[in-house]
Amino acid sequence: VKTTLTVKLRAEGESSWVGGIVKTADLNSEIQNVLGKWCYTCPVPLIVDGRRLDSLQACRGHGWGPTTYPLALGFAEAPLPALPISPGTFEKRPKSKGHRVEQDATEAMARVSPRSVASVPFLVTYHLEEKERTPHQSLIYWVEDGVVVETEPLLCEQSTTTVGCFVNAEGLEADSSCLRLRDTEERARRKMMVREAVATELREISVLDESLEELAESARSQGSLNRKMFLLAGFGAFWVSPVAAVLLAGAAWFSGRSPDAQIQERIRRYRAEIEELLGILES
Repeated sequence: VKTTLTVKLRAEGESSWVGGIVKTADLNSEIQNVLGKWCYTCPVPLIVDGRRLDSLQACRGHGWGPTTYPLALGFAEAPLPALPISPGTFEKRPKSKGHRVEQDATEAMARVSPRSVASVPFLVTYHLEEKERTPHQSLIYWVEDGVVVETEPLLCEQSTTTVGCFVNAEGLEADSSCLRLRDTEERARRKMMVREAVATELREISVLDESLEELAESARSQGSLNRKMFLLAGFGAFWVSPVAAVLLAGAAWFSGRSPDAQIQERIRRYRAEIEELLGILES
């Protein structure tokens, strides 16, 4: 049996149909904003006014956004309560007028074998700024019953490439007076295990650098790289471990066509930033 959660609103008590439409639109927008912020981890399809909201890539801190670009999706193993994964994470979405990079990446994610649960699913995210890179925080998103109930820093240090880890909060004590999770030994234990597990898995994912360079070198003889070639020709090389499904931030996706030197520079930049992040995680 397939379950889908659909939310629809209709305004009541309006004297005109125009007023009803406006009021309904305002309510839908407000509900979409709230559910989109906290409920993108819903373990069943979540549809509000015809729009799918369930997807880890919809995370506002580490998913697709004006200044955030997911480099990879990984699944770390740890003795923690398994977290149900939003089914929209693995589904191809209808094409929109959005950024072409996101469209290509969504198509790639549709090729990843879906999984319903994982110990610690996480996103590796590259933070973009208009003029200069600004360090950001790696975060834990504590999830219970499909809702993000709290976020907290995973690391004390900030970095320009970060991880967003989604962790099951089941069994953790809550403080009803402030609607937050209590700072308990179990919470601290889970946080430490998440850090160790993600570091181990990210070390495995980092081997994709070799595949990247091979792909760029192969395409160099053809004069240039385009985003489709990068996506389709190399996707098979991005499977780096049984528990890691990698969605690569294709170096050519940003510009469509780039000289090989620019692509190689972007690859080196990704490697350096991931290595920096690994150093922080393993310190």
